Amino acid sequence: MYKVAALLRDESETVDLQIRLVSQHLLTKIKRKTFVEIHGRLHQARTIMKRKNCRQQTYGGPSVTSTPWDHQLRCTYV
Repeated sequence: MYKVAALLRDESETVDLQIRLVSQHLLTKIKRKTFVEIHGRLHQARTIMKRKNCRQQTYGGPSVTSTPWDHQLRCTYV
């Protein structure tokens, strides 16, 4: 019972903070900043993976399931 009360108290503090941030238009700014940071890291990781795949295909030879056009398409958009 005491654990539930503690969790509810913590939740109410979080909601109170969010209400204040929304009223000051800061919550949108914080969420936008987090969104941009996460998607920036995701884009960077995808770019690295594409370059790695392109290098593996270039130096490791073509894979069994790929066609000559696959390699050109993958390495063109890196």
